[in-house]
Amino acid sequence: MYDTLYSSNYFTNFFSSTLFIFLIICNSFVLSSLIKNNNIKLFGDFSTIILFFITFLFFSIIFNILLIFDQHSLFRQITYFFTFLILIFITINFKYIKNLPYIISQHFLKSNFTTKIIAIVFGIFFFISILPISDADSIALHNYFSSFIFSNGLSNLDIIRFFEFSLFTNSEILLLFSPILKSDNFGAQLNLITFFLFFLLKYKSNHNFFLFVISCPLIIFFISTQKLQLFFSILFLILFILVHERLIKNKIEILFFTLLLFFYISGKLSYILIGGPLLIYFFFTNLKHHKFILISSLVSSSLTLFPILYLKYSNFGNPFLPFLDKYFLDRSIMEGFVISVRSSEGWMFNLKDIKIFLKPFIPMSLGALTNSLGILLLLFLFNFSLLKRIYFFPFIIILLVVSTGQLLPRYYFESFLLLAFFYKQKKSLIVKYITYSQLFAVIIFSVTFIIISYVGEKVFLSKEAFMNRFSYSYYNSKNLNKLNIQENTLSFSLDRNSLFIDEKFYPTRHLNSIYFVNKDKDNNLVNYLKDNSIKYLILDNNQKIPSCISVFKIDEIYQKKSIRNFLIKNKKKKFELYKILKNKCNL
Repeated sequence: MYDTLYSSNYFTNFFSSTLFIFLIICNSFVLSSLIKNNNIKLFGDFSTIILFFITFLFFSIIFNILLIFDQHSLFRQITYFFTFLILIFITINFKYIKNLPYIISQHFLKSNFTTKIIAIVFGIFFFISILPISDADSIALHNYFSSFIFSNGLSNLDIIRFFEFSLFTNSEILLLFSPILKSDNFGAQLNLITFFLFFLLKYKSNHNFFLFVISCPLIIFFISTQKLQLFFSILFLILFILVHERLIKNKIEILFFTLLLFFYISGKLSYILIGGPLLIYFFFTNLKHHKFILISSLVSSSLTLFPILYLKYSNFGNPFLPFLDKYFLDRSIMEGFVISVRSSEGWMFNLKDIKIFLKPFIPMSLGALTNSLGILLLLFLFNFSLLKRIYFFPFIIILLVVSTGQLLPRYYFESFLLLAFFYKQKKSLIVKYITYSQLFAVIIFSVTFIIISYVGEKVFLSKEAFMNRFSYSYYNSKNLNKLNIQENTLSFSLDRNSLFIDEKFYPTRHLNSIYFVNKDKDNNLVNYLKDNSIKYLILDNNQKIPSCISVFKIDEIYQKKSIRNFLIKNKKKKFELYKILKNKCNL
């Protein structure tokens, strides 16, 4: 699937996404200028970036409508059509943006040292964001889902086989731009460019905020993954600022606010824990418009959130999939999947282990180096005056997330953004020292990764070497294809599905998840082989199968677990290919 949908050339792979996002930005600047010229009040200085988000909200609605009516074949044509309209609109109103590049460049040239440092870091980040897709979640879920429905639609999806896809939200819907533009790093670029756009609009008034964010180790993760978390987190921050600073004045702004808030909530299942309190905050600070807020909330949720729920219900029988499945179709794999998700490393286990509470602030291993929020968050949380200034909102979010048992640092990023933005203390030497120390570490790590990618692996000449080293399951996919197997194969070398790997290769994720419901491993395996017509097995030396299954060794294969962290070496491991001769277990 990957080879047919995405460009093999490094430059064309990223340039189409860069150009498309740039067009959306230009369109947003033009619209904002026209609004101001017509004396229409729309969020003041935030109008440009609000219109930027509104554009992607619009596309998500269109994509969902196409999926509802099973018209996935029109994704590319519809996108090209609206892109053409945007081009015409920009051309007609070119006078509003013709000086934009010059104004931006001059502003940086005349800016202070801090701003120039931030601009340089953005440049470093850009070279990371345009690298080929590499992280496991994007390859196994986010981009894989988008690529699948782009090619096949949603009605043809076997949700039992691809049960991880049950987590899809509007984040995955927006990632349809990846196969549409034939660019596997659209998500990473959208994350970074959204942050950069916010920087262009707000850096004058809040230099410290951007220093805090770019010094956060987790930022490297966000600008190198296809998860749209940074995109949606910036949206949440802006929405909070609008509410907190009482910048929403009229009904048009109320409608746009609710549209974007429900758009944010639709971006990830857990966002309801963050977006819900903000909606309540907004409601009680605007009681005089309570009726219109309720009406606009109903309309907004119908346009953004309801289509996702409807698609899940109409295609898979449960609008809240994979959760609450026992109240709908009661599928054991969904129950097992939910339990397995809650049993992953991101969830709370042993409360006596103090290290689990340090995860959001300090990396516990080399592999978690870029998954930490850093020490700054801890310092901000002990700043009572800062928390009081924003009504303890970040603390409320943290408590809600902790109540679910989730401890992965990225789930607390919105809280970090709020604290970083509203931090006003200028003379704290410890904050300054930690900020620049973390920033130095982030720059060193980023530059080293760039050197390895562009000089060591020569990614600009070919994506192959880079992806062999860093992209999850890419190396494995090449070796699996060499086996020339035409029938269904269960591989114990694969822990998840993959965008790179042919659908005839089945991973162990299903067996691992169902184990949480049924502890009989042998019986689970036997049933799985039968249900999926498995003819071959790929096993390591430690893997045992029931004696009632007769197999014959055919070949050997080497596999490895490729990860992006260059500090960790990936060792190859030998596996063996077996053909199933007889399965007497059912007898």
